[in-house]
Amino acid sequence: MTDDDYAEHGAAFLEFGFDDGPMFVIAVDRLGTVAFEEWADQDYRRELVPPRKRHEVPEEEALRLWNWLADGEIDRLRSQPWD
Repeated sequence: MTDDDYAEHGAAFLEFGFDDGPMFVIAVDRLGTVAFEEWADQDYRRELVPPRKRHEVPEEEALRLWNWLADGEIDRLRSQPWD
């Protein structure tokens, strides 16, 4: 990918949520930065807490975090050592 491609599509993300909220998101960028977000609704209008991040996360760890999100293990994600 070119730098312009990365600028437009800088991260891959996974969402987990419910029709009436809340919505949880984990985004991973190509440099290994992982962001964990919590939203009150699926329209991303009201943030529940500021995004939590980790940097230089190995690919295997990022995949594990995504799997936990896909399985709805929100408390497990919250307990991680975010920066």
